[in-house]
This record gives sequence, structure tokens and C-alpha cells, in this order.
Amino acid sequence: MRPYKTSFLPILLSLFLSLNIGCGAGGAGTGIVTGVENQHPENISNTSMDSYKPVISADNKGNVYVAWEEGGLNTKKETYLGASANSGGSFSIKKDITKYIDMGYDTSSPHIGLKRNGAISVVWAGKKGSQRDIFYSFTKDYGDTFFPPVSPENISNSSSDSSEPLMGFEGTLSGLEGTLEGSQGIDAAWVEGPAGERKVAFSRASDPESSFSTPQTIFSAASDSHCPAIASSGAGKIYLAYKGDNRIYFARWEANTSSFSDIGYISPDSASTSCPEIGLSSNGTVYIVWSDNGGIWVAMSSDTGYSFTTPKDISDGTGTSSSPKIAMDGSYVNLIWVEEATGSGDIFFSGSVDNGQNFSSPKNLSNTSTSSLSPVITWDGSKYIYVAWAEGDAGSRDIFLIKDKGARGLLKP
Repeated sequence: MRPYKTSFLPILLSLFLSLNIGCGAGGAGTGIVTGVENQHPENISNTSMDSYKPVISADNKGNVYVAWEEGGLNTKKETYLGASANSGGSFSIKKDITKYIDMGYDTSSPHIGLKRNGAISVVWAGKKGSQRDIFYSFTKDYGDTFFPPVSPENISNSSSDSSEPLMGFEGTLSGLEGTLEGSQGIDAAWVEGPAGERKVAFSRASDPESSFSTPQTIFSAASDSHCPAIASSGAGKIYLAYKGDNRIYFARWEANTSSFSDIGYISPDSASTSCPEIGLSSNGTVYIVWSDNGGIWVAMSSDTGYSFTTPKDISDGTGTSSSPKIAMDGSYVNLIWVEEATGSGDIFFSGSVDNGQNFSSPKNLSNTSTSSLSPVITWDGSKYIYVAWAEGDAGSRDIFLIKDKGARGLLKP
């Protein structure tokens, strides 16, 4: 398997929601954000159970969505969905996806994509007994009614365990990963098989209401491939990154063959390589980010993935950085990660306004005394980034959220 050639030329569901479980009287919301940048982080879950693994999405009409898993060590996990219609000013519970979509299944790993006409697509892993598959459902009314109405579509339907589902959306990107205009197809990626023998699988649907195609497996030189990241920008341009053994692999969809080809790796071999994330800028630049040896690494491609720059570490060099996420604001790059150098772990931010050539000094967004982990980020398609994460130790863990100008805040007035 060949490495990707490097170029020294200059070179993002969507998920959603935050809710207000166990809020004050009337459940009107916690007043998380008042519209001013750089607010202190606020607790938006506030439940008696542990809340973890959030996902997030937003749009330029003030809708913010956060989903997360809820449950204790010995209880069935549930996936909660909540929403804010006032740019995060308050949140309310919309649906417990387990309850309304897939009753009886132990659900996990939700991935959500938002469209501006009120449609939300959801994929997740569901386990009943010993078998775990990937399920899909969607709503046209921000979660009031889910389809299919009786049971979700099983899009993996395999004899092996399926896990780690992700979605990408085909169409014109507004700059927000997973938030698109018009009628688009949906691309889903997940992992099949046991640890040590995993392979990345892929399937497509022409629109939210259509059935998914028969899954195809992505083959590479790696013996164990997992944690895929996927992004689409329309016109048949679909990009996939994943961890294969100890390297980061990249693949590009070829519309003429309806398959992924030219699969190669973009990172050196390393025992500490993390799962990758992928972002697409409005100018077509592809960004891949991951952590390795305690640093946050970024590689870029300005030629739709045919070549990548040499990866560079944009963290502060402490050797204790992990769990990176990326969100594109047009051509501006917003990166977050967990920084352990602060003691218990905090959520840090760095941005670029020059197509990834330079990144700002890392900034502490959470700045709390307890553990901050599993960060996620999205851009609202207009002005703000929203960052959510799990805060606290096991047994007292909630979902926190903050709003910020992100990379835009780095620009001179």
C-alpha cells in the first residue's frame, strides 16, 4: 500500500442538540448562552445519570442540537435528543431516541445530520441480545415524528457486529458539516467485525426517505481498520479517512466506478495514532486531523485528496493533547481537543484564517476543575461555533456547552 505523496504548496450531523433534562421549573432551559461570545461553560444535561459522548449541529436560524448517550454502569443506555431555537439561549428535551425510535435496543454512538428544512437524519448502533447493527431513521419536524414509523431501517444487517456509524451528506455545503440546502443523498460509514479484524463499510441513499444501498467494504493493506470519518461536498465528491492499524488512511470516492479507490496512508506508522477527523473548506481544501504522541496533527490537500502536505503539530508541544475535532467556517479552520497538561483535562481551541498555514495559540475553552472529555464542535453557517463536551468524573458527568466566534474572533476588526 503506497503512502500519499506530499506537497509543500499552500494548501466537516451533523449531529445535533442539547437539552435540558432535569432543568428548573417548567423545563424552560438553563439559559446556556445569551448571545455574547466567550461565555462560561454551562451544564445543559443536568441529569441524575451519567451523560457522555455528545454530538452537535447548528444552523444560521438559531437552531442548535445536541445528542448524547445517557445511562449508568448497569443500566440500559439511551440516546437523548434536545434542541434550542434561540442560538443556545435555552434548551428543551425533544426526544429520547431509544424510547421513540428503537424501544428495547441498547443504543450507542448516535450520529446526527441536520438540514435546514427541518429534516434530521440519525444513524446509531443498536444491540439486542448479542448482535449489534447500524440503524437509520429520520424526522421532517425536528424530532416530533420519526420515520420509518414502526422500526428504523437496518442498514448494516450483517452477521458480524457493526459499530461506529457516521454520516456524510451530498450537496452544497453551507460551511457547516452536515447542514445542507436542498435535496441531497446520504452517505453512511461504519465498522464491521471484531477488534483485530475490523473493516470499514459504506452505503448510500439517494435522499433521506430512500433505502440504503447494499453495503460495500473498504479494503486496504491494514489488517484492522476502524473509526471512520466521512465528508461530502456534492458532485460525487466523498472523502473517507480512518485508522488502519497504526496509520491514518484516506480514500476518495470514484463516481465512475461507484467505489473508493486510490487508498493510501497520510501519517507515519505510530503506536499512538488516534482516530482521524475530516473537514472540507469552502475552497475545496481537505483537512485531516488526528492526535499522535500527545500532539494534534493536521494534513491538508488542495487537490481533492490526490496529495497531502506533510503533517504538522499545531498543539502547544506539551505531549498531552488528544481527541481532536474540526469544524470549517467557510475557509476558516476551527480545531478543538482535550489538553491534559492542565491537570484534570480541559477543552482547548486553535484556529486558522489563512487556509491552515498558521494556527492561533491554543485557548482553554472549558477551564474547569473536573475532567473535560469527548469534545465536539460545529459552525452555525453564519458567525459562531458551538462546542460541547462531557464534564465531570464517572457518576457525576454532564454535557456542557459554550458558544464562541472561533477563528472569526482571530480577525482584526
